[in-house]
Amino acid sequence: MTRILFYALLIIVALPAAALAQGSGAEVERPASLSRNAELDRADQPFIVYRSMTGKIVEVNAEERVIVVEEKEGGKRYQFRLDRKTKLKADKQTLLSERKELALSDFEIGQLVKVTFIPAEKRVTEVRARREKS
Repeated sequence: MTRILFYALLIIVALPAAALAQGSGAEVERPASLSRNAELDRADQPFIVYRSMTGKIVEVNAEERVIVVEEKEGGKRYQFRLDRKTKLKADKQTLLSERKELALSDFEIGQLVKVTFIPAEKRVTEVRARREKS
């Protein structure tokens, strides 16, 4: 009987400790002054949070590499600044799907796109032309 009680008590104590050891996975924000190389610092982080939104393009400025997208639901507008690492892609059965290399100037006002970004870094990783579902 005491052996069963001992193992039950061990399980009761060990389970919460194991849960706490996993951590929350929350990303810790580092001050820019401590960061010498952002790519190396990223390796220390547990994971990167990506977000995406789908909407229609309402403005394209290829010179400044900026697009404004109106949210599909709600109608709120968001401005995104693209960098050299931002991938420009197109789903199959879209006007841009035949093109091998896309430029921001290929995207048009009114076109449905999905924008994937990293909110903590304020960086857009991908802009993908989507096809309208009927």
